[in-house]
Amino acid sequence: MQYGLKRLTEVVKLNLQLRAQPIMWMGIKSVLQHIGQQQVYDDRTLLVPKPKINSGF
Repeated sequence: MQYGLKRLTEVVKLNLQLRAQPIMWMGIKSVLQHIGQQQVYDDRTLLVPKPKINSGF
């Protein structure tokens, strides 16, 4: 079963109050829980862009 963008989006939504790095770790934790003890042959990359509120842009 695939992890999927929907699941990752939910993790991000639940942690929007956090800074980018903790959001990243919550995403990684969620993916690792999903994988469990399965062997993974693909690489994994996660980017967490977080805009600054009221940054003037």
